[in-house]
Amino acid sequence: MKQRLFYDLSLFFFIISLGILIFRPAPDHLSETIEKEFRVMAILPVEHNVFWENIWASIRDEAENSSFMLSEYEFSDIKDAGWILDLAEETKPDGILLCPKGTLSDSIFEQLARLKQQGCKIVLLDTQIPAAYYDVFVGIDNQAAGAAAAQYVCQQLTKQQPIIQVHNVFPPYPSTTQERIRGFHSVMEQNHLTPLLHDLITTSDASPGIPDIKNALQSYELPLFLIGFSPGFTLKAAFTVAASGLSDQIHVIGFAESPEALQYVQDGVIQALFIQDTRQLGQKSAEIMQQLLSGASVFAEYYIDVTLVTSENVSNYINLTP
Repeated sequence: MKQRLFYDLSLFFFIISLGILIFRPAPDHLSETIEKEFRVMAILPVEHNVFWENIWASIRDEAENSSFMLSEYEFSDIKDAGWILDLAEETKPDGILLCPKGTLSDSIFEQLARLKQQGCKIVLLDTQIPAAYYDVFVGIDNQAAGAAAAQYVCQQLTKQQPIIQVHNVFPPYPSTTQERIRGFHSVMEQNHLTPLLHDLITTSDASPGIPDIKNALQSYELPLFLIGFSPGFTLKAAFTVAASGLSDQIHVIGFAESPEALQYVQDGVIQALFIQDTRQLGQKSAEIMQQLLSGASVFAEYYIDVTLVTSENVSNYINLTP
């Protein structure tokens, strides 16, 4: 009798334990899984640098927590992206994240128009085209960035110091560079400092530039400011100043996001660096796409501010780049 009772109790507790195991709530990470209701194609340039690596990483991160499934496509030139847009027309995604960098052909404009007619939401990153071919543009206000750089220089001037602008011998400059120069000059004109501006023409954006810059700088009285309006010219200026040992007399100001540029700030070679928050650019683009797909009202344009990095705050940024 006792053996029978022991057997029945053991069976009872076994059944209870089995029921708890089977019907217990799902783990949090499973219950929080987001159902993917939409499909989005990201079509961006295949450029392996900090700018685009940060954009890709932030888009992926934002997509994980969104209701759209992300597929990725890269191109070396927008004119070669026709087949990707053909694929989009055929498979009909709900949205496209696109950077139309390069010269767009008529056929690509026609493809974008047809995609919009199909109801596909198109969010542009970084590079703008006529408004009829997209829903929202997300980019950097480069003219405001140039103005911010000029305001910084105006605050740092202690006397009538020369302000040397590093330029390429081969115009026209990229639109981003032109916008920064335009914003910079606008502020300098407002402050009646245009006579302090001087142009230093180099032979290439990519070369180290020691002969061009070092020889030209001998014509000016120190101290002075040296401005690079693109990552290449910023690094060229910093490279030259570091090699000359004159970082205490030549104040380099520039635009770049690379680890090397940030290291120059930490080393005291670059005095002020204006960086584009490319992670925010990618994140905001994916966020806007989610809002469009959900039927929310959005603005037609969103601009990401640049950030001033100096020796005082560079430690906050130097470990954030890939």
